[in-house]
Amino acid sequence: MPSLVRALRRLDEVRGLGIALPPVADIPPSRIAALARFANTAKVTAINRLPASRRLATLVAFTVSLETSAHDDALEVLEALLRDIFNIAEKADKKARLGSLKDLDRSAAMLAAACKVVLDSSISDDNVRAQMSLAGVACSTFSDCLILAADSPFAILVGFGIAAINENPLHINQDQPQG
Repeated sequence: MPSLVRALRRLDEVRGLGIALPPVADIPPSRIAALARFANTAKVTAINRLPASRRLATLVAFTVSLETSAHDDALEVLEALLRDIFNIAEKADKKARLGSLKDLDRSAAMLAAACKVVLDSSISDDNVRAQMSLAGVACSTFSDCLILAADSPFAILVGFGIAAINENPLHINQDQPQG
C-alpha cells in the first residue's frame, strides 16, 4: 500500500506543476517524445544554451512525459496490489471450499439416501417417511430434507436432485402402463 501512496503522490506532484499542453496543440506525439528524451539525457547547461522558445518546449515536453510516466507507474502499482488482493482472496476461497467438503459429503449422502428412498418403487407412499428414517436421513419428510439441504452452501446439489426426481416419476406401479 505505501508504494501506491508514493506513486499517487508523485503523480499529484507532477500534476501540481500545472504544466500541460494546450488542448488545441497539434504536436505529434513523436516530437513530444523526442524533446522529452533530449531533456532527460541532456545536461542542464545544454538546455540553458537553447533558445528560450525551444527550452520552454523541451521542458514542457519533459513534464508532459513525466506525468504520463507517473500515471503509468501508479496504474502498475495498483494492478500489482489488486492482483495480490485477489490472490489472497482466491486462496481463502479455496481453503474455505476445501474445509466445506465434509459438509458437501454429508449433504450429498443425505440427499442421495432421500432420493433412493423416494425413487424406490417398492416403497409405498405411506411408508416413505419411515423408510427415510431407516435410511439415516436426518429429517422427517423428503421436503424437510430439501429444506435442510437448501440452507446449506450446496443448494445446487439439491437442485440437481429435484431435477432428477421431476424427470423420474415417483412410485410408478409396474402393472400400470407408463404414459
